[in-house]
Amino acid sequence: MSASYWHGIYTGITGQCVEWARRYLLSHTGLVFQDVPNAKDIFDLHSIYNIKTNHHDLWPSHENSMCHPPTKGALIIWAPKGYYAKTGHVAVVSRITKNHVEITEQNEKNKRVTTRLLPIRDGKIRCTHRDTQILGWKMLC
Repeated sequence: MSASYWHGIYTGITGQCVEWARRYLLSHTGLVFQDVPNAKDIFDLHSIYNIKTNHHDLWPSHENSMCHPPTKGALIIWAPKGYYAKTGHVAVVSRITKNHVEITEQNEKNKRVTTRLLPIRDGKIRCTHRDTQILGWKMLC
């Protein structure tokens, strides 16, 4: 396992989902969240660092409900359950429609960024692995 950096800023362990999420936010928004032990821990963070302003911004967590839907660039966070036992998982929202959320994600298995669709049903984003659960998402208001 090797460490990854974007313009000299640590993004995480190469090939892991947290590294992709941190690198995406940093390269697209200039925001970076603190190092976390596992993807699931991102949901409990309260602030995110803005490298442009040199300040921490509030970074609220949103439960899995379409009452406050995610936007492009939001991070979808999975609970540490089933397929994602112990660590959880994180992916980046690349597009949202009435029926689906398109995400980009990375995992240690193939070490590359892939895309998939998650269905929206009954006012929630549904998992494609039956034994998993989405906690919600992180995005600026």
